[in-house]
Order: sequence, then C-alpha cells, then structure tokens
Amino acid sequence: MIKNIVVILLLFGVSISTSGDCFAQKHNGYYLNPILQGDYADPSIMRDGSDYYMTHSSFDYMPGLTVLHSKDLVNWEPISFALKEYLGSVWAPDILKHGDKYYIYFTVAGAPKGGNYVVWADSPYGPWSEPVNLNVKHIDPGHAAGEDGTRWLFLSGGHRVRLADDGLSIKGNVEKVYDGWRFPKEWITTGFGLEAPKVRYINGYYYLMCAEGGTLGPPTAHMAVLAVPLPIISLQIRT
Repeated sequence: MIKNIVVILLLFGVSISTSGDCFAQKHNGYYLNPILQGDYADPSIMRDGSDYYMTHSSFDYMPGLTVLHSKDLVNWEPISFALKEYLGSVWAPDILKHGDKYYIYFTVAGAPKGGNYVVWADSPYGPWSEPVNLNVKHIDPGHAAGEDGTRWLFLSGGHRVRLADDGLSIKGNVEKVYDGWRFPKEWITTGFGLEAPKVRYINGYYYLMCAEGGTLGPPTAHMAVLAVPLPIISLQIRT
C-alpha cells in the first residue's frame, strides 16, 4: 500500500482555463492565461526531446483526442487526432511514449461502449490505431512503468492494474493500493472523489499525484494531493 498523503497542494483559484485558436495571446511581451482559447479540458502533456505533445478530453466532439505539438509550451499546433469513431464521451486521457511507440489511455463514459481504452501510433502525427478496450472499470487511467520494465495503469479510487508488455491489455486483477488523504470533515466538498492519478519517477522515487474533493464549489472542493516518499515533509500551499 502506498503511504498516506504527506504533501497537500490546495489549488485555490489556480486552473488551466479552457476557453478559439491555437495561438498564444501576447500583451506587452507577456503571455496571458489562457494560453489556448477553446475547450481543452484535462490536458495531458508529454515531452519527447525538444518537442511537447498534448491531448485533452474531447467529450462528445469528433474527431476525438486531437494531438497538438509545441516547442515552447506556449504556441501549439494540432497535428493529428486519435479517434475517428464515436465511442461516447471521452475523458481524461494520458499521452505518453514507451519504447518507440506513442500511447493514449482514456476513459469513455456511458453505455454501451463505456470503459477504459488505449490507442497507439509509431508517431504522434499518426496514423493512430483503432481503439482497444482494456475491459477495466474506474476512470482517469494514468500509465506508469516500473524499473523492471513492468507496465501499470493507475485508476480512480486508488486502484491499479498491471498491463501486458505491449500495453494493449491487462494482466491480473485490479487492486487497491492507495487510500488517499482524508481531509478535515469541516471542509466543504462535493465528495471524496479520489481520481486523476499520475505517477512520476524522480531520482529513485515514485510520486503519486491525485485529485480529491470534487470539481465544483469552493476552493476546498478541488485539491491536488501528492504522495511522496520519506523523509516526510508536510507542506500546505494556499493561494
């Protein structure tokens, strides 16, 4: 089991705004927020050398899972899209490179095709594969790779499941590995909502970041929580 939360980041009023074109706004030499005008919710960004690639929740829009390219994280250009077939509302993708291939893991909400899927390509410019249903429940898949080469998919509710070596199917059962951080009862939230897991390997340690508290309401209703290795450092940031 992963240790309980030891670093808490309360994101008060901090967001990536998702409201036209793919050009950065400039004013007196400074870039403004939002960088991108339009609906770019739940952005997932990966770096590959000096290039950055991003995708985002496409919901009911088609074609789905647009992939954008940037050299500076400010100016973005759409280069491909990964979904040609409507499966349902597409949520919270995770774009990454593993080995020499690119993958996007994502959730489809609603029946009959709801669940977690993956597409892959030899280049972020496509063409992308047909979507593969992983036949696993929960939402917000986040890919992680172990030092031994094993591949994992972390999911909402503190769950994870091992992936096959090619990343296109699961091995074994879903297991719960993290309980999240139990925030004070007096905080106003829309629920516990442990979701959006992202794992990063930095200097010999794995870090797990998740969202909690829901997405509506006052600042306490949406927070990012980070599970970090020992030694324990307790940090609270309020802005």
